[in-house]
Amino acid sequence: MKNNSNSMLNSAILIFILLSVLISALVMAENNTDPSVKISRVFSEIENEVNQLKNNNKLTGIELKNVLNKYLLPEINSRYFAMKSLGKHITTMSEEIKLAYVQELQVQLINNYANLLSKHNEGKIIIGAATISESGKSALVNIKIENNAQTNTAVIKLINTAEQGWQIFDIVVQGISLLQTKQAELDSSITRIGANATLEKLKIINEKLLSK
Repeated sequence: MKNNSNSMLNSAILIFILLSVLISALVMAENNTDPSVKISRVFSEIENEVNQLKNNNKLTGIELKNVLNKYLLPEINSRYFAMKSLGKHITTMSEEIKLAYVQELQVQLINNYANLLSKHNEGKIIIGAATISESGKSALVNIKIENNAQTNTAVIKLINTAEQGWQIFDIVVQGISLLQTKQAELDSSITRIGANATLEKLKIINEKLLSK
């Protein structure tokens, strides 16, 4: 009887180990996938949910941001974006202040993507092929949002991290980089009024954005 119990326990442990290996392999495969494939998957999920909301007459600015928070935000390296945006000023900031900036800049990231996707009106989102750097650490993916009235273009920039694979860190819309724009804004504001006052300004701006 004891041998049977030990055998069942060993079998359960073996099954658990095999499942763990399988899940790890699947996660690794997803992380290492071609960046354009990953972007296509993410924007396909977003497009499907946005179209469903439209069909039910439920699409609002707040609902669009909810969709982006669900599908897009997990694919963005928000900390990398925030640290790059803060530039030289991070050397004088506590980890608590840095984290607060990450959270506030996430709101602005999602708002910028929402502005881009709000131009998607019964059209389609076309994902181009990825251009990967020689080092394999960064990539560019072109996207087009087409409708009857016009075509809006953007370039999504990604970095390849050991933990998360390809993650978004910037978007360039009509030639304007969100990261570079935010760098200039924050550098000017922090130099003039300081990091804490700039953070409070961001919070006030974001309160308004979250209500739209």
